[in-house]
Amino acid sequence: MGLFRNNFSENVKLKICGVTRTEDILRCYQLGVDAVGFLVSNPNNEYPTDKLHPYEAKSLINIVPSTMSSVLLVKHRIQLDEIVELVEETMPNVLQIQEESVTPKNMKLLRDRYKNIEIIRTTHLKSEDTFDSIKKKIEPYLDVADAILLDSAKGGSGKKHNWEVSVKVVEFLKTKKIASVLAGGLHLYNVEEAIKQAKPDMVDIMSGARLEVPVRGVLNIQKVKGLTDLINRR
Repeated sequence: MGLFRNNFSENVKLKICGVTRTEDILRCYQLGVDAVGFLVSNPNNEYPTDKLHPYEAKSLINIVPSTMSSVLLVKHRIQLDEIVELVEETMPNVLQIQEESVTPKNMKLLRDRYKNIEIIRTTHLKSEDTFDSIKKKIEPYLDVADAILLDSAKGGSGKKHNWEVSVKVVEFLKTKKIASVLAGGLHLYNVEEAIKQAKPDMVDIMSGARLEVPVRGVLNIQKVKGLTDLINRR
């Protein structure tokens, strides 16, 4: 059973993104997190960081329990053959691609090549975006994506976007039987309202699962526990 395919549930799923440590993966699993995300990019010699080299992502993905999904996030612009190389090296359950990274044609090639790997396509909502402008952006990808992720203009910024637009996009995706993921500035004190308003299939949290004084790449497990408790009791 996949994260979205053949896995209909009225319960909202939880993904924690930017995971870099074995102990955080295992604690997320124990707390019932549905998916953990790994960001593959050039760390630019920053340390600590939530950006991983491919070999680091591979070693972490290999220890993700079979009942929790591993998500490989391709954030920077790379060619199709580079994405294929990354997938071959890491073999995640899910591939998450930013909107600028790959065309619908190339996403179909990826979907056809990796039939058992689900694909999330990220869409960034800018302040000027409307339902119509987002609909126009995502429509070419609806036949080749398992889910559409709605994020703020800059992913990982900790800033929320216009949920009123997200509400309409989620409703539209439901008519197309495509899963929706809500991200962007979500944390313990607003995620319940976000779920109530937008009714997504999954929420994706990064900055909202970090320490108060952020140490990049390190989760605040108490926040993760609070999030799972809140979502599970709905």
